[in-house]
Amino acid sequence: MTRQFLFILISITFIGCDIKSAKDYFADAEKLEQQQKYKEAIPLLDKAILKDKNFLGAYINRGADKSAIGDYKGAIADYEKVISLDSKNTLAYFNVGNNLKRIGDNKSAVDFYNKAFNTKGATAFT
Repeated sequence: MTRQFLFILISITFIGCDIKSAKDYFADAEKLEQQQKYKEAIPLLDKAILKDKNFLGAYINRGADKSAIGDYKGAIADYEKVISLDSKNTLAYFNVGNNLKRIGDNKSAVDFYNKAFNTKGATAFT
């Protein structure tokens, strides 16, 4: 009886465990993004970030997804998180600028575009 109880307890614990990795959630989100299912992809990217707080790709994709659904301030927050983790990330600066422009803050957008052009990756834009 004790052995059965222990087996059931261990089984329930194992079933309740989240065995997917951050990369697994990211890959699942990318599949949804390819189908333009951005709202559905965001919770998967949230889970990827919970698994790995420094997963730049998850923040970048979540920012792009939020931008695609019109959550420009949420997108800015994600790109600013990327910048806090990688201060030379050209794409993040550029996308903050894009989203600031979308909310009508053109002056700040120009500041972020200038920061983007002053990073090492800026040669991709010239």
